[in-house]
Amino acid sequence: RNRLSRCDAMISALCWVPPGASRSRPARYELSADELVELRAFQSATAPEAPADRDDGEAVDEFGLPARLRMDAYDDDEDAMTKEEEEEAGEGFVVGAVDDEAEEMVVDEDGFAMQVGDLEGEEAEDQEIRPTDRLLVTANTEEDYSVLEIYVYDPNEANLYVHHDVTIPTFPLSLVWLGLTPGKGPDAAAGSYVAVGTFDPVVEIWNLDVLDPIEPVATLGGEGASSTSAARKMKKGKQRKRNASSHQDAVMTLASNKFADHVLASGSADNTVKLWDLAELTVTETLTHHSDKVQACSWHPFEASILGTAGFDKRACVVDARTPKGSALSMMLTSDSEDLAWDPLLGHQLFATTDDGNVVLFDIRNAAEPVFRFKAHDGAASSVVPGATRGCMLTTCGIDKVARVWDTRQVPQGISSSGEINMEGLVNEKNLAAGQLFSMRISEGTGSDLILAAAGSKGYPAIWDLEQEESVAQRFQITGPSEATAGEAPASGTGDASGRDAKAGQDQANGMEETDDGSMLEVTETLSETPRPHVADPAEKSKKKKRKKKGKKK
Repeated sequence: RNRLSRCDAMISALCWVPPGASRSRPARYELSADELVELRAFQSATAPEAPADRDDGEAVDEFGLPARLRMDAYDDDEDAMTKEEEEEAGEGFVVGAVDDEAEEMVVDEDGFAMQVGDLEGEEAEDQEIRPTDRLLVTANTEEDYSVLEIYVYDPNEANLYVHHDVTIPTFPLSLVWLGLTPGKGPDAAAGSYVAVGTFDPVVEIWNLDVLDPIEPVATLGGEGASSTSAARKMKKGKQRKRNASSHQDAVMTLASNKFADHVLASGSADNTVKLWDLAELTVTETLTHHSDKVQACSWHPFEASILGTAGFDKRACVVDARTPKGSALSMMLTSDSEDLAWDPLLGHQLFATTDDGNVVLFDIRNAAEPVFRFKAHDGAASSVVPGATRGCMLTTCGIDKVARVWDTRQVPQGISSSGEINMEGLVNEKNLAAGQLFSMRISEGTGSDLILAAAGSKGYPAIWDLEQEESVAQRFQITGPSEATAGEAPASGTGDASGRDAKAGQDQANGMEETDDGSMLEVTETLSETPRPHVADPAEKSKKKKRKKKGKKK
């Protein structure tokens, strides 16, 4: 919190949107349920009935006027403006009937409203999101103004620009993309949403397919909560009763479950982790295994019920959501946690970064000692991103303004206590010119696993395409877009990885682990006496848009 408060303009969090998840042409705005009912009733209404005679018995014409006035006998006004004259008069000058086509409102099957004019022309083409585009959502704050900026990155042109933005009421701390329409029950349709954790004890969910949303489509918690910030806004004696189902302090981290898209985990400064049912917008469990603020959480890549968490109590933990009251597997850190990430290929390995600049790898089968721990940054190591298809590649960033790429095959095993930045295993480093880096994430989707976005104290994101770095390409045998996908085991027969390691990676993709006697057990039930070294084999290997609104090409 102190670090964030010292920045006048900054990006505190970011996340990628999976390719193809968003509408190609976002709606201008979204109708509420009541507005949708009223509009559909209006569109389907029949012509009004002819007016009846007046109470005094006098006949009326079709307009409800006294028939004796013979209004229908009058000629058209010779001084009436023609359609061309009305157009020349300019917008806002309305005479007679309005052009139906210009003002017609279209409502699609999802309840989105937009003007017909918004669907045509060059402006509509500029708003179109193409299949090759990558969408990036950033949480941007400048002084007291917070906004979600939705960027479009064209990898073919290396062009980055703001597509649209959403004003939010509270300082954002964490973001995660959601693919399920919240609050619509178990049969909810797919969509493109972002959940936002804020300094207030509430999670807001915004629709990314709407250009000008007025309010979030759903909120989790917040009602009746009495956080420190909320308490300051209330007069003495007016503070509301605490709501037990809500967080009671800032929401610092969020994690969505790719196996159960209706499940969302949130970690808070109130020392708890809550599991939410997005279909019903309710809390299902509250985990209390941390004794200080929860800074990071991440769902297991293969096991839907396993959650990794880390906090300011200097611990990384692994819990099973099926037994939330059971004991958590605990691993000690050297300082407050900054970020946490599972190895996407080897499910028994868990990375964590800390406030003192260290990167640590744990093998949850034998968590007594880390596989390795080394200093990666001067100051806090704010983010860690394991390679999605190359299990030996690791990317980190920190408040020293630098992002670094590591080859974990070359990182010394054991604990390094030198206090100096480890240079063994360092493949490449770059100052991304985005200030102190607070967040970095990898692009989702096949063929784009080496496109990373990072952002921090300067208030704009930077894109780093690692495929363009010769040192990275040579070390990890990159010859073009990756053909592997997340969850596949690295290929065997190259580098120093063994066939057994490759097979183990595939077994873990199926949620299983091979024991010494050849039998298969659940990964989460396996605790080996000797940690396996982190050795993985490298995998085998339009028109340019103009930037809008603000910012420059990065």
